[in-house]
Amino acid sequence: MIIIHSLNIIKDYILYHIYLMTQFGELDVTRIRSIPEKRGGYRLSYYGNKIRVTTPIISIPFGFETYQKKEILNLLIDDDDNDKHNFIHYITELEQYLQNPKYNMHPNYNGDINNKTFINTLRKNNNNKNYILRINAKNSDNVDIRDKNGKLVFKHDIIHKNCKCIIELSNVWIYGDNYGLVWNLSNIIVE
Repeated sequence: MIIIHSLNIIKDYILYHIYLMTQFGELDVTRIRSIPEKRGGYRLSYYGNKIRVTTPIISIPFGFETYQKKEILNLLIDDDDNDKHNFIHYITELEQYLQNPKYNMHPNYNGDINNKTFINTLRKNNNNKNYILRINAKNSDNVDIRDKNGKLVFKHDIIHKNCKCIIELSNVWIYGDNYGLVWNLSNIIVE
């Protein structure tokens, strides 16, 4: 009985931290692990899971696009309210930490990124009033897109819409003299 009770406490603790993480709250960076990938770079995990984040309400200016033979989605984030400001801060802090991690990363991680230029996923837009977050869509035909009532939405109907997205931090890519983060799209909720 004591063992089962202890396991439930551990499970509750993990679920609690995952919930905090998805709400842009505390992210215990000591729990981020990097696992080398055969094709280069590092897969990231947090308590054995991917880091999943729900964005605040953002805009999708262009819809799905192809960039370097991959499907991407650019998210436009105005820094005009507390939720969006906190989200921008969260992504920025995570990017900064992964450029110089102090805890539990693979022994080769720091050496592999040493003297390389970090390419930010979150970039200021040309007008300096908002940000663009580029995320991978893998296959846009398989992305679950719904309105806030649960009704399916066609992928071409998200252009210029306000949405929330569920994104996952997949891995750190390393190529040539550069490296950066890969965010993958999981779901879109059209507001």
